[in-house]
Amino acid sequence: MASFKILDGVVLDYTQDGWDEFKKWLDGTYAKLTYAWVDEGLAYSIVAMDGKLYRTFSINKGDASEFEASYKKLGPETRPNIEGPYKIHLFGNLTATSTSEVLVSNRGYVEPAAQAQRSLVSTSNQDKPGGSGAAAVRVIFLNSDYVLKQEDVTLNGTVAVNMIATDLRFVQDMKVIQGTYAVGAVKLMTQTGGGGTEITGIGAGTTEAFLCHHYVPAGRKAWIQAWGGSIDDECSLKLNGRTWYGANLVDDVRDLYKLFMSNPTPPRTMEFNRALPDLPLGEKTYVRVTVTPNQSTSTVIRTYIDLWEE
Repeated sequence: MASFKILDGVVLDYTQDGWDEFKKWLDGTYAKLTYAWVDEGLAYSIVAMDGKLYRTFSINKGDASEFEASYKKLGPETRPNIEGPYKIHLFGNLTATSTSEVLVSNRGYVEPAAQAQRSLVSTSNQDKPGGSGAAAVRVIFLNSDYVLKQEDVTLNGTVAVNMIATDLRFVQDMKVIQGTYAVGAVKLMTQTGGGGTEITGIGAGTTEAFLCHHYVPAGRKAWIQAWGGSIDDECSLKLNGRTWYGANLVDDVRDLYKLFMSNPTPPRTMEFNRALPDLPLGEKTYVRVTVTPNQSTSTVIRTYIDLWEE
């Protein structure tokens, strides 16, 4: 017997009726869907996805002739693997020391006004091959046309290394891909030769930039599934967007959350986890979490955004 399941705790069992109902999701009768299937030996486990709503159906291979003839042949290029790069978890980590509103990120982020060639440099000579720290870093970025790219850069300690790309505009992520934790701060600079100012970076003792933000590349769309965070003192948090309206690029607020306690002594961890109803993001949208601490003393903030992108 096949099983038709809606992933909210309700499970219904069907035979042919269940398969006929499930096909409406695969065919897009109820919604525009992508789907994934997993071969589990003697059965198929099929997943239909409508934003964050997942509907699954398990069917024995002996009963799966229609699936094999009409659906399985579509191949992986027509539907993303739900465990793959289309399911994105963003994590930000910040220790704030002021009451200014800032992006939740380890070393901050200053968005460049134009694309250009950049460089990377560390504050420690141990961040290079043969050193005790980071040896190579991957920079994931978009150009001014919001085309997603990446480049792997071998570090040379305190000697700046120029990137090959000449069109880095928006930084999606930075992470160590060879070596270990950075000994110094690994900085992405606006100019070649280590010149200019820092765009963002990887902090000493860490392996990534901890940027709690995401740019939706050209030709793609995304849905926010959830966001949340934890803090050790009072803060106001904001889920920001940036959307194109014709030729106009406008900042907007997607959600707000305030974590306040009445005079917490000593400071204690507070947290929230907020599900959103498939909040849509069009191409070239910039989504991010910013925080405004209620105090200028040291405050640790950690936040996340879960996205589904296609």
